[in-house]
Amino acid sequence: MYNEFGDTIRNRRVELILTLKELSEITNFSIPYLSDIENNRKTPSNNKTLKILSNALNINLEYLKYISNKTNLIILLSKYTDDDLKIKEIIKILDYKD
Repeated sequence: MYNEFGDTIRNRRVELILTLKELSEITNFSIPYLSDIENNRKTPSNNKTLKILSNALNINLEYLKYISNKTNLIILLSKYTDDDLKIKEIIKILDYKD
């Protein structure tokens, strides 16, 4: 499954030529936590966390909130898709990448 949030964080960090260690020092988040975000194991939704990432990576805060909510919704809905075709269609729409 595509994870817009984790991919956005990783791509921007790489674009800025920052290591996980350097981003950890800037944000005061642990390297394992940042790695979990980038590797799609965690998607933060806490405004304080999003603001810190937004400032550290110079990403629009509203955009980070949007992709965080979208990613969390896809993850939540994907847990209930075994028999429900309508939910699968919603996930396809939400998971669509331009």
